[in-house]
Amino acid sequence: MLPTAYYYGSRRGVVLAGAFAIAALVADSLRKRALGLRQQFALLLAPIFVGCVLLNFYSVRQLGPETGGASTWTLDSPLYTHATWFALIVSKLVIYWVLMAPRGRLRPSDTAAAAGLLSASVLVELAGANLPREAFLSLFVALAVGTLTLRHQIPSSLFAGALLLLDHLYGRNASHLAPIEMLIAGVATLLAWQSANPTVRRSAWIAGLTVTVGVYLMFWPMVGFHLAGLDFAFMFQWVPAAKYDQVWGLIALGVVVKLGLPLVLVVAAARAHLRDRGTRVIVATTLASKVALLSVLIACYAIRHSMASEQATAMLSELVLVLFGSCITLLAMPSSMALAEPRPTTAETCVSHPASWQTCA
Repeated sequence: MLPTAYYYGSRRGVVLAGAFAIAALVADSLRKRALGLRQQFALLLAPIFVGCVLLNFYSVRQLGPETGGASTWTLDSPLYTHATWFALIVSKLVIYWVLMAPRGRLRPSDTAAAAGLLSASVLVELAGANLPREAFLSLFVALAVGTLTLRHQIPSSLFAGALLLLDHLYGRNASHLAPIEMLIAGVATLLAWQSANPTVRRSAWIAGLTVTVGVYLMFWPMVGFHLAGLDFAFMFQWVPAAKYDQVWGLIALGVVVKLGLPLVLVVAAARAHLRDRGTRVIVATTLASKVALLSVLIACYAIRHSMASEQATAMLSELVLVLFGSCITLLAMPSSMALAEPRPTTAETCVSHPASWQTCA
């Protein structure tokens, strides 16, 4: 997570480091033979899936002029450019299997509602279903109210509803939605793998760095690390052209929701692990170190170069986005009060740690 502003190719080092770590986990799983064949296959398939997700964040393509402040970047993997339908369907199946299905026994109505919302999201993204704006407004209000009052009773429905809301925020653009959902699915799968694998000691470092890398990579599908990649079109649909200047606060709030919601979903996928104080400290420390190192890099650059250059603009934009992502992540993490909750029962433990490959007695 060293400061790598402007030199876009060097950012891919994060992807390669993550893929190497996943390869090490796969090799470790193959070496241990304490489990049955079926469990070994499941525990091997999970890190392979996560590794494939990471590697698909390596290929990027520059948009706009080679020189100039308007240049930005986009993901160029065939999975997001030619097979987006496959990425969208697989990501939803994995999210449902890992995060929602394990809760089905205790909260069947919540799981059924989540399945319906995921199906609606598929229809919007792949079948061209055009829901009215009022439907998305009602969904946003329901998510806000549900998060404040019913987040423990309907967690799966809230998560699936947030994925449906992303369809509106990102204009049903599959090239943005597919990598966002794949990254969330990858984070959830790796954390579930850690909970389900009895041969691996639960490590705050694995969980903390998984969340941090997930948050950091999320900027690729959203804006490509450049402020030039921001899209305000979805907010302009809600505001008359004559009132753009008067209601700039509303437009800014909509942009915050658009950029913040995918980051919140990464945290929500890891919520059970983030109840551990050590994991939260690792996430906060790593993100703060990234902001600090990037600030030092910009300060050193400013001493010997002009801050009016494209390089300086790229550095400042990455600093703003990483700082924004760090704040959103810290705000979305479970509070320390969650540690004082009563000890969960065996059934609740199976739900809070979605280990769908491990039988809970």
